[in-house]
Amino acid sequence: MKKIFVLLLAACLSLAFFGCGEKAIEDTGEIALSLTAGDRALTFTAAQLRNQTITELDAVSINSRGDEKEIHAKGVLLNDLRKLAVVFQERYDSAIANAADGYSIAISSEILRNREILVAFEYNGEPLEKPRLVIPNERAMYWVKNLTSIEFMRSELDKDIAQEYSLEDLVHQLKDDAKEYQYEGTDCKALPIDLILAAIGAEKTEFVEIKAADGLVKTERYSTFAAQMLVFDGTPEVPLFTGPDLPEGMRVKNVTSIQIGDILIKA
Repeated sequence: MKKIFVLLLAACLSLAFFGCGEKAIEDTGEIALSLTAGDRALTFTAAQLRNQTITELDAVSINSRGDEKEIHAKGVLLNDLRKLAVVFQERYDSAIANAADGYSIAISSEILRNREILVAFEYNGEPLEKPRLVIPNERAMYWVKNLTSIEFMRSELDKDIAQEYSLEDLVHQLKDDAKEYQYEGTDCKALPIDLILAAIGAEKTEFVEIKAADGLVKTERYSTFAAQMLVFDGTPEVPLFTGPDLPEGMRVKNVTSIQIGDILIKA
């Protein structure tokens, strides 16, 4: 009887998922997490997350300064949630994790394949009001707090480079359009990124890949990327991807390259 109930529950979840965006489980509670793929969504209230198979793990959080912090977390493995809708595994190989404050970060196909990704609702013995990601052996920037949704997507950054530009040349070309920019209390010079994109004739893609000197690889939505600034003078962290409304964790210091589709900008 228990086996039949589990099968019926899985079938109901699949039907709800393929219903193009409707709630996966009828519940009067507030939605704690939404998994989306295209125009389809699978949603969970906090109670529904806690009713999944629970996993506990120990991990070390490492921030951008190299500081380490040991933590113990309890939650649900992302792969266990994905199994409720096979389409996540078969058609989508990377993802964007989104937080309530607007912070977002791409989770590469390599991380999805090779890491335990925990959707935690308890952190160091304390219950969390909203879920957060815990990914052992990855930097703390991937440990998204106040997690609201995870968008699964197909990688599109494997294209061969057709055009290559020097960032130094672009800055020289556009220097008359440079803006004064305040970064951490210092007067800097910056270019609106939409001007750079216009100068190279970049066509809109879904995502942009930014690489930094410390090995960081950041995937950003094109629309978010285009609305920011690229600081090129006034701080030792140049080239610096930033913006007045961009959460600090989404900034990229010491940029070495930017890929937009088949276009590469090298610093």
